[in-house]
Amino acid sequence: MNEDRPDARLWRAMGLPFGAPGEGMSLGESVAQIIGPFCRWLVGEVGDGAVAVMREGRLIADLTRSLGGAPMAEIWLNRRLTMRAAIADAGDTEALLNFLVRARRQPLDGAAAARELGLDHGPPPAWRADVLADTTAQGRFLAWLGEGDAARQVKTVGRDLRRRLLAHVAACGVPMTRPMTLVDLGYAGNIQHALARILAIEDGGPAPRGLYLLTTAGIRWARRAGCVAAGFLADGGDPAPLVRLFARSPEPLELCCTTPGLGTVADYGEDGAPRLLAPPWGGDQAAAMTKLQAEVASMVAAGAGDVVSARLSLARLLALPSRAEAAAVASWVYDENMPEGLRRLCGGGDGLSDPWAADRAQVPWPAAAARLAGVDDHALVAGALRLIGGGSEFLSN
Repeated sequence: MNEDRPDARLWRAMGLPFGAPGEGMSLGESVAQIIGPFCRWLVGEVGDGAVAVMREGRLIADLTRSLGGAPMAEIWLNRRLTMRAAIADAGDTEALLNFLVRARRQPLDGAAAARELGLDHGPPPAWRADVLADTTAQGRFLAWLGEGDAARQVKTVGRDLRRRLLAHVAACGVPMTRPMTLVDLGYAGNIQHALARILAIEDGGPAPRGLYLLTTAGIRWARRAGCVAAGFLADGGDPAPLVRLFARSPEPLELCCTTPGLGTVADYGEDGAPRLLAPPWGGDQAAAMTKLQAEVASMVAAGAGDVVSARLSLARLLALPSRAEAAAVASWVYDENMPEGLRRLCGGGDGLSDPWAADRAQVPWPAAAARLAGVDDHALVAGALRLIGGGSEFLSN
């Protein structure tokens, strides 16, 4: 490797053997170099009973099948619904804290937490605006939740949601006498862990298995609960530099893999039919996403690659995107399956001296925002090195 290249320090710090410049590469080609090896790995791992978690699952399932893998049914699950349905009752402290506090970038206040639980009333006015950011506020909310109507509603709302959700699982046609296999991008196994709890509460079958592009150290909680999970690019948070880089900006890859014309699942009918929101982006973005995914499919069919090359491609895309790659998605809107709201993928970086230090809600893809602002490779690498030297785990999905 040419040690004069500005990215040489980045590859050394990430433990990768050579660089991936990416000059002249389209965004579709870059995504294909990441997703293609993952889908080839899945060909040897999936069998009957695998389900692809929507909305990224359709592309993954289609690519895997095109490479010779077994067909996968589509299943509509997200963090918000599964973690809420995994709350057995008002005394289920761990599940409540997982849903209301741990799986969120920003903790809720008491009123918002009550709404998230589906309650028709909130806590006392004197403290309903207090944020559940410490044990004192959390303890007060949980104590209130355990009383009277609130406790009854938590149990009823959770039970009814579980039964609708399990009706959806049954409608996917996967036998529940053996563990189903969830296929998804990853990362901390929250959906898998919550689904295992739901199945246990309702005596609905064994804990599901998970096959993921990447898992963080947070997957340990699912594994401790009896879930089997494997990550392709990273497993259990290792290699840590790559996980830290991805944890800061999972949005670009997620959005490139998302089915364009579909919004997230908001609930299920009594028959298990998913009730979807409208996608938050307009027709121009949907058309661009469709075109991108067609390019990804053609590149995957023609390409090869392994886990090392996929790691290189992901690290290069997130830390050193070309101006063309950043410009291709500059106006794209990303939506999260939690109440944090919508955000522009490359937005929010105008006027910031260090986009890497900005909050994810402000700047989802800092390297792309910086590239569009004219930042050179030296500065981009410096920002990425600061991040991987002190990044934190991404507790999501």
